[in-house]
Amino acid sequence: MALDTGWKTLELRCTPSDTDPTATVRFMFGGQTGTVWIDDVGFRKGARPEVWRRDFAGGVALVNPTSAAVTVDLGGTFRKTKGIQAPSVNDSGLVRTVTLQAQDGLVLLR
Repeated sequence: MALDTGWKTLELRCTPSDTDPTATVRFMFGGQTGTVWIDDVGFRKGARPEVWRRDFAGGVALVNPTSAAVTVDLGGTFRKTKGIQAPSVNDSGLVRTVTLQAQDGLVLLR
């Protein structure tokens, strides 16, 4: 992939050995000099996730781009927001898992 001045999302799939003590991750950009920003690098185990997740200091944003409902284990306790839109969902309750409907999203607070 050629570098330019625009932001790009890049996903690289690989199958490393879980027992290789010398496994490393390297970012190599050839022989040119310049400034490159790398942001939000993450590693996921298993197949491509069905739900997109972005963690923030104050909470988490979830998006289900699929055509089916997906249940998500949040890996901790979060609070739903309190609102008048979709009050059955936005009830300020504490949750450890949520079910996101098809093509829907949710913001939860820490």
